[in-house]
Amino acid sequence: MEPSIDVTLLAQLTISQASTAKPLTTFHLFRNLPQEIRLQIWEEALPGPRVVYIEPYRALTNICDRVWSNKNIEDDFESQGFFAPEDPSQKNLMQNFGPRSHSTPPALLLVCKESHEVASKFYTQTFTPSTIWFASDRDTVYLDAQTSYDIYWDKVAIAHLGKAKVERVAIGFCDSVPLHDVPWTLNKRLLQPDEIEEPFWIDILSWFSFPRTLEIAYELNEGGDKGDLTLMEFCDVYTSLEYYSRDYDPQREKQMYDDQRGLDEDFGEEVKDIYASWGNARQNGLEKCPGYHSWDLPSIQFKTLTTNFRCELLEKAQMAYENEKALFGSEGVEKARPITRESLRRCRRRSLRRSRDLAKRRINYMKNYKPRTSSISYGAHQLRKDLKRISY
Repeated sequence: MEPSIDVTLLAQLTISQASTAKPLTTFHLFRNLPQEIRLQIWEEALPGPRVVYIEPYRALTNICDRVWSNKNIEDDFESQGFFAPEDPSQKNLMQNFGPRSHSTPPALLLVCKESHEVASKFYTQTFTPSTIWFASDRDTVYLDAQTSYDIYWDKVAIAHLGKAKVERVAIGFCDSVPLHDVPWTLNKRLLQPDEIEEPFWIDILSWFSFPRTLEIAYELNEGGDKGDLTLMEFCDVYTSLEYYSRDYDPQREKQMYDDQRGLDEDFGEEVKDIYASWGNARQNGLEKCPGYHSWDLPSIQFKTLTTNFRCELLEKAQMAYENEKALFGSEGVEKARPITRESLRRCRRRSLRRSRDLAKRRINYMKNYKPRTSSISYGAHQLRKDLKRISY
């Protein structure tokens, strides 16, 4: 007869061993899993939405292209030049420009053949030349303010972007502009600039065959890695970090909410102007965008462009601030903390410690004096018994 096994004891032993074991960093039996499970794991390991920053560069096609320099020419160069007659044959000079991105390809494309097949269902090599891995249903194409301006004035060619399947486009604006001047600058530089006949953003959307979402991004001039970008709800990241780093103050919080509400109202007016300019463009016609009458106005959102690292810092600071705020009332007065089992244990240990210290002091006091009566001796003996009971 086999000995009986205490299932409860075995379960407790297993849980104890699991709690003391080191966390696993490798799993050598992955290849032994069924293929269906492996494919699901690869798909779950795909990265989330990315912001793919695109900038033009000159593609080297022959040995003579090596003398080309990507260094920018000073702005006053145009004032010292002259206008030459238009030569159609010279338009091919810009066709050597191609898009370049600082965003790294998803790691699953380089792990193994099986992971590459899974990732290739979501990511394709987009644009020309096909060097940028892009997922049209989750990624966002980002053009900064200077690149958009250069493309509009035909300083660089962008014809290779027009046929790409892109659903989300982010246009940068207001680089190094104070936050309170953003709505006015947006209207002057993007919506209705004086030197452009039609609204700037309509021409930009035509490059991508009018995507579903247009995100107007407030650029933070951080000079960081262009491959580590993210779009978040519109706010001043630096001011928010400073705000959440301080102690909770109801008055300062109210002031911050009022400032944000004022910006939301200003941007609401800008959205109305966008819809109005879109209607005027459809009515007047736009030769640069053939077939635009069948295009619908995309969803327009205002975002802040920053790095993933700074976005994580802001989220952690905001979480710590909200936890501190939960301990205070609306007037900034600390609330009574809830009584938990752990707090009761701490109070009991503190009370026993104080009783033990008091008993020791009383015994030491009596040891310094000779007992004159039997009652004093009996009192010292009773204190020793109390101390022994408290110790247990």
